[in-house]
Amino acid sequence: MLFGSRTIYTMVAVSGLAILVAACGNPPKGPEKKPVEPVEPPAALKQKAQKAQKKQEPKENLPNVELTQELLFQLLVAEMAGYRGELGIAINSYLQAAVQTRDPRMAERAVRIALYANDLKAANIAAKLWVEVSPANIDARMMLGLMYLRTADMPAATQAFTQVVERHPVGKGKAVSIVGAHLLREKDKSAALQVMQNLATSYSDVLEIYYVISKLAEQTGDLSIAQQSIEKAIAVQENVVELNIQYARLLTLQGKTKQALAFLETAIEKQPEEKILRLTYARMLLEERRFKDAREQFEFLLSKSPENEDILYALGILGIQMDDLDMAEKHFLTLAEKDKRRDEANFYLGQIVERRGNLPAAVNLLKQVRAGSFYFESRLRIATMMVKTVGLDAALDFLRNVEHKDEKQQVRLFLAEGEMMREAGSYQRAMKHFDKSLETIPNHTDLLYARALIAEKIDRLDILMRDLQSILDVKPDHAHALNALGYTLADRTARYNEALKYIQRALELKPNDASVVDSMGWVQYRLGNYDRSISYLRRALELNKDPEIAAHLGEVLLAKGDKAGAYEAIKTGLEVSPDDKQLLELLKQTQP
Repeated sequence: MLFGSRTIYTMVAVSGLAILVAACGNPPKGPEKKPVEPVEPPAALKQKAQKAQKKQEPKENLPNVELTQELLFQLLVAEMAGYRGELGIAINSYLQAAVQTRDPRMAERAVRIALYANDLKAANIAAKLWVEVSPANIDARMMLGLMYLRTADMPAATQAFTQVVERHPVGKGKAVSIVGAHLLREKDKSAALQVMQNLATSYSDVLEIYYVISKLAEQTGDLSIAQQSIEKAIAVQENVVELNIQYARLLTLQGKTKQALAFLETAIEKQPEEKILRLTYARMLLEERRFKDAREQFEFLLSKSPENEDILYALGILGIQMDDLDMAEKHFLTLAEKDKRRDEANFYLGQIVERRGNLPAAVNLLKQVRAGSFYFESRLRIATMMVKTVGLDAALDFLRNVEHKDEKQQVRLFLAEGEMMREAGSYQRAMKHFDKSLETIPNHTDLLYARALIAEKIDRLDILMRDLQSILDVKPDHAHALNALGYTLADRTARYNEALKYIQRALELKPNDASVVDSMGWVQYRLGNYDRSISYLRRALELNKDPEIAAHLGEVLLAKGDKAGAYEAIKTGLEVSPDDKQLLELLKQTQP
């Protein structure tokens, strides 16, 4: 039991008094109380146990102890000490009470408090006492094993967990899984792996042990041991879903995605009705952007479980990724009829309608998102669309009434407001907005970066340089700040060599970022290296058909005298932005 607040203390005190009353056979006053049932295992483990357990565990024999004034005083001292944060006194008091009464619940209570206080020595003593007074209690032996593990006594930990496996009523396989669930939550994964490998010498015929070893080895980063262990299990019994999924996962982690997919395909052929196996395969196809194949698998799953909300959701997202809006809308409309995921469905239905150009309808759909993680995102999108439907001021008013739950969301609101002002060309207004935002949250790098970009628009290079340098003082590897500073120096000053250094560092950090590659092409042009400039700019345009990149490439090609090449580059940019003034001006220069 944790001692963190008065409310928690009240719960602790009540439970403590329940223990002492139940522990005593002859209380001085009041009606006789029924003994409190022994503490049950955690819910997740309890569920596993209940599936295989055919008979109930024997009830624990609790001691019949007289509630003396001394014992009552001792227990109250323990509770009050915990309330005051004097955990050492609380632990010692409960330990003494446990020794005196031989009540396993008091020993357990001492263990829990000692763990909360991070007093492993006391927790170890209490756990040993708990097992001593309640040798049939599986939780006690599990706790003792964990205490030995945390104090690096591997032989003793192995012995304790062996006793858990031998004595657990659910059978050895399930018991190993339960032990493994505890070990997988331990901080020292290497120690946990060592203990589980020790257990494997006694339980080499238990498949579950190889699965746990594989997961632990994966957590330690030893994928070789992880794979070897799972292969041993599959060699004994190949058609076990958990084993197949873990093996495919390990292949993927080693970059062998094609091999993993091929393995899952074979496994599905042998077990076509295993939904979890097919779902894993479908998700992996999705990650590999094999959308058509993923859709086939998800639709098969939906045919077997037409009401499954997760599958409906996956197909809806897949439809958006495939740009099949009709498909996406069909599945999200079905999902919107379900109470559980209605907000998510309306969020994506709003995006679909927005992409079709019906902004008022999209806003109405997004306003139906009432709660959950999509609520905040929906409000940002609504504001963005409101700029186009009812104007900037109305959109800003709407956004300012959106509640935020933390500083991160507050920053996003500030950035969204500034971005709407920037897109509307209200640069001075945006500058004042970011000045005020930075008064609220001083020196926030995202806000500094946003203000720097606005400063460039109003020719305040002093503010731009200052803000970007402030970011780099805190985050020297901030690639976007490095790139922005380098590009500005190359474009607006003659400090080309200094610009090159900043851009080179940004390119090292983000070699495939189109804006960074574009900056490198531009600084090479400023340095007079036309061929190198063209090479970088062509690559940048391949990465992103951005009009500004196309304009840069066209300008450099024109400077070199290649009007035909410039025309092709400018044409590429105009396909994306046919009204771009800079591109149209450059286009005139390509004419004979």
